[in-house]
Amino acid sequence: MNKDSIKEELTSKDNIVFSDYVIYFCCDKTLKESLEQFKKLVLRLLEAGLDIKCLNGSIGSLFLFIRCCSTRLHTAALSSRDWLYGVRNGLPDLHDDRKISSSQRLKFIYDIISFPVSEGGAGVCPDLDEWKMVKHIFPLHDPVFSRDYIYKIFKKGFISESDLDDIRDHFGEKIAIYFSFIRFYILWLIFPVVMGFFTHFFLPKYSILYAITINLWCILFVQKWRKTEVRLSIRWGVYGISKTYQKRRQFAGDKIGIHVITGKNVPVSLLWKKIFKNSFFILFQVVLVTSAILILIGFFFLDLYFSEIYDGFFQKYLVFIPTILLAGFISVFSALYNKISTCINYYENYETDIDFESAFIHKIFMMSFIICYTALFMISCFYVPFGYHIIPKINIVNIQSLFLNSESIKVKPFIVNPDKLRKQFIYYMITGQIINFFKQWILPFVFKFFFVILERIYSTKISKFNHKNINSFSEENEFLSKVRREAELPEFSLLNNYLELVMQFGYISLFSIVWPLGCICIFINNMIKIILDFIKLFFATKRPIPCCIDTIGLWHSKLMFLSWLGSIVMSILIYFHKYFSSDKFLVEVLMLLVFVDCLYRIAFDICKKITRFTWYEKLHILKEEYALRDAYLEKLMGSISANCQNSPQVQRNYTEVIEIGTTVIMNSFEKYKKA
Repeated sequence: MNKDSIKEELTSKDNIVFSDYVIYFCCDKTLKESLEQFKKLVLRLLEAGLDIKCLNGSIGSLFLFIRCCSTRLHTAALSSRDWLYGVRNGLPDLHDDRKISSSQRLKFIYDIISFPVSEGGAGVCPDLDEWKMVKHIFPLHDPVFSRDYIYKIFKKGFISESDLDDIRDHFGEKIAIYFSFIRFYILWLIFPVVMGFFTHFFLPKYSILYAITINLWCILFVQKWRKTEVRLSIRWGVYGISKTYQKRRQFAGDKIGIHVITGKNVPVSLLWKKIFKNSFFILFQVVLVTSAILILIGFFFLDLYFSEIYDGFFQKYLVFIPTILLAGFISVFSALYNKISTCINYYENYETDIDFESAFIHKIFMMSFIICYTALFMISCFYVPFGYHIIPKINIVNIQSLFLNSESIKVKPFIVNPDKLRKQFIYYMITGQIINFFKQWILPFVFKFFFVILERIYSTKISKFNHKNINSFSEENEFLSKVRREAELPEFSLLNNYLELVMQFGYISLFSIVWPLGCICIFINNMIKIILDFIKLFFATKRPIPCCIDTIGLWHSKLMFLSWLGSIVMSILIYFHKYFSSDKFLVEVLMLLVFVDCLYRIAFDICKKITRFTWYEKLHILKEEYALRDAYLEKLMGSISANCQNSPQVQRNYTEVIEIGTTVIMNSFEKYKKA
């Protein structure tokens, strides 16, 4: 490929850069380190067989536009792990680029950028200390596709399977699986909506029929979704992709060991160090979780005191204090806990992406479970059955006398409010959803508007200094403004979206018997959510890097856990509100818990033994299959990759990009000095 042909691929007729990926490079405080890392970055990318164009970003930053030629793309397709591990039935089609979807192309190219040099990649990853000046690697949105797709969805009013195929072709299987799940969830919510409406108006409170029906619905929902995702993964050709166990780019082994299947020397972690880290951080998280539970219980009793016991001055205003304090505590503590959990997850140094993501899901699910359901559990399992016996025995007056004059204390007789659980659940279903919408959509745009104003003020201050602009085309300046906007956008968070849906499922399986119309609120919320998620995906977040998956992962086990727990909680709620007997309570509840726990332990032990036996039986076969495929792959890649990496164009392109980048970096440092 000559120099002119590369420029034709990188630049359209209107001088607008066309690229597969954009690398956002921000200079460090020192000129020497910035130039060294920039040159190293460009050399790595060119040696990996990628074409680059460098343009000026904002002050102190550069945009590297990455383009991959057809030959190098085919090499990456051949080395893809899904074919190597036998997920796909045959080799990728190397003769027609049109048969490679946009998401597949982007996935292969990202593998080239991020894979280690030893595997034919550039080894560039923003999370590594080696590349601390590489802030983001992202593909650009296609405005034509975004506009046409949103128009098509809104015009039809529903999402078909062909629409999901379009999402998969454009964004990859990971995004498509998420929208498939929320679409499936909304369709399946129709039944509990109808059942909840019927129960609310025609059946008695805490209906046994409703509890049985919803429990069966939860079990069927989880099992049916498992079959649906298998069918989708087969349709998209990624069934079994999870077994590839992609190694994390950030994984740092303690020593070099031999892989049990491949027989290759690979970095591995020491077992004792892994156990020590996990044990230490489990203990640390137990302390955090216990603290959160105790604080939430404290807020519960504070709310109980002001709303049902205290009868003094400003009672009608003081009743809002616990709610305000609780909202502030949850926001601050959740943000702090997520940051701590993220740091812990990185420090635990998981070997594969699946292990890393699963560990983080465990952490955030546990805390979200406590925050969402603690108040409801306290009301249903403490306040309703035992509040009348325990709360009057607490000497409120003596406790208050520590802070106030005992003569001015006014309290009213405590009476259990049987409607408290329903009101609390309605608050979560209506007010809580509105607050969540405000936090997810209104606040971010308010903050963004505020920071845009500050940025314009700063840009106006800087603009009085003359600066040579290497981007001479007005079309490029307009295009770069678009790239800057996309670089500043947040990433599309599947983790938080799944967490919200799973917590909703928990409300249905655990507490919907309290107020069956809550299913309608969840249905309406998800109808709005799927629309807003589409808007967020196309216009309010960076375009996600495609990722091949065939399942929602650990969220499936969380759904199973909530469906199992729901059968117990609904039974306890019915028992407390209809058949409660303080004499037999402890024995009956313990018998129920022991019986269910024994069933689950037996099932777990059987599955564990079967899995262990199957693994050792197939180990020899896996070794032979890998050796055969790996030998053929090395032979095939050896004849192709040399043509890309040893091309004389690499050196010419390297010199051109380095000259442009060096000019931009040096001018940026001059600007900083003048400013």
